[in-house]
Amino acid sequence: SKTAAGSYDEVHTWQIEKSVNPGYQVGGPGDVLPWTWTVTVSETALQQNFAITGLISVSNPAGSPGSMTVALTDVLDDRTPVTLACGGTLTVAPGASETCAYSAAPSGQTATLNTVTATLNQIAFSATAPVTFSKTVVNGTAVVTDDQIGLSESLTAGNGPWVYSGPGSHTCSTDTAVYGSSLSYGATVDNTAVVTGSSGQSDSASASTEYLCSIRPVPAIDIEKATNGEDADTPTGPYIPVGDPVIWTYVVTNTGNVPLSDVVVTDDQGVSVTCPKTTLAVGESMTCTGSGIAEAGQYANLGTVIGWHGQTKVTDEDPSHYFGTLGALKVTKRVEWNRATPDANRSFEICVTGPSFAQADCVQLKNGESHTWTQLVPGSYVVSESPIADTLTWTVEIVYAGGADFATVVAEQTAEVTVLNTTDLESPPTGIDVSQWDVTVGQSGVLHTWQTTHENNVSGFRVYRGSSSTFGEAELVGEIVAKGQGAYQWVDSGVAAGAWYYWLVEVDGSGAEVESYGPKTATVGLGGQGSRNQRIYLPMTLVRG
Repeated sequence: SKTAAGSYDEVHTWQIEKSVNPGYQVGGPGDVLPWTWTVTVSETALQQNFAITGLISVSNPAGSPGSMTVALTDVLDDRTPVTLACGGTLTVAPGASETCAYSAAPSGQTATLNTVTATLNQIAFSATAPVTFSKTVVNGTAVVTDDQIGLSESLTAGNGPWVYSGPGSHTCSTDTAVYGSSLSYGATVDNTAVVTGSSGQSDSASASTEYLCSIRPVPAIDIEKATNGEDADTPTGPYIPVGDPVIWTYVVTNTGNVPLSDVVVTDDQGVSVTCPKTTLAVGESMTCTGSGIAEAGQYANLGTVIGWHGQTKVTDEDPSHYFGTLGALKVTKRVEWNRATPDANRSFEICVTGPSFAQADCVQLKNGESHTWTQLVPGSYVVSESPIADTLTWTVEIVYAGGADFATVVAEQTAEVTVLNTTDLESPPTGIDVSQWDVTVGQSGVLHTWQTTHENNVSGFRVYRGSSSTFGEAELVGEIVAKGQGAYQWVDSGVAAGAWYYWLVEVDGSGAEVESYGPKTATVGLGGQGSRNQRIYLPMTLVRG
């Protein structure tokens, strides 16, 4: 008998992010300059340290003549190696039981059944035990703190993410002495948030905002650029399928204490940027936009804003990124030979057209082979097969997913298509190839002998006889069952004297008359004496149907 128990650790890792908005402000005496802190906490879980342990018990019945030594093998159904603490053998005294501990370290919850085999005198005994995994949660709780917003919160993994926010502000002094000789003062306000897991793992994030209080004009401007709604200041940015639209937004804010004019936004990659206006009052914002089509790979561009207050120029810039993703197309060749002779060396030309190709791209594939086109622009692709010059008749079916008429290539995925060729018999495709047919008149009657070099779907032959060369006036005088490629003979006995016309007709598997040969003449004399012998050689006849 045996036992089996699986276990693993579910280890949680906590992350924290901190931001503030706005990051910079300018004001005058008495102005309140507010900002908002935002804290975002998330966690991820990783399963690790998988283990399976148990005991193997072997008993030797009482009354046995002596101790027995058995060889043990222990196997998990996922083929994870098993370590036996007893080294693979157990010696058990009569009337006693012994145990052997075992352990294994699978890569995941892949094993479901454990089987032990004990072998004694070449006789094997087996026992099984199901494997059930239990988990131990590690670092499953945490505490997040932020002194600036008075945050101290206990968190439990699986309930996130968690978002907290809190305000802050500064009121510019109305005491002119505070501004000093520079007529201004300012400061940077820093803030750090920390998340600490129950196992001691921690993460922290900081943010800072600046303000400037001035009793003189201080023009300032800020630009925040986003790609498809994501503030992607650093690579990679959002993943966008190649060929999809890209929308850039440029949020421009007058962060100074005076109005701005002639505000213009440009992009270093030539993106055409449109803004709703060219002037901004103090604290006013506007959103400018630009668009493009996603290109392959890492892309970066820089948005720049310029504004004026009188003769004073102010400017700011902000980068953004995205990564243009591509897809793939896999085509597999399948051939159904049916009754035709399979040819493992036969190759077929498979071609693909679509957005990535200025002209068809073709490869040679044999039965069972596949080819994958990678780095494809997402979109619709058509697979085709070049015409086959052959004695075989081929049916070609292009099998797309979902019964579609084309393959849809999606970014970061592989579309799959099967090209199925079906054929049947090789040349000649007609039912019969008669190479020789002889007619001999003798004492027993009119002897017919013929030779076939090929037969397919042939059930037999029929012989017609007539007194004229018109087949429609002839009568059926004999039916012969097909026996396969080779020689045939049949005697038309009891034929009256005179000149006769004969036809040999092929009959297919359905009983239909398919091909006829003749007429041939035979003259029967008085008393049935033969007076004539004819031999004709027929060319190969190919009829496709």
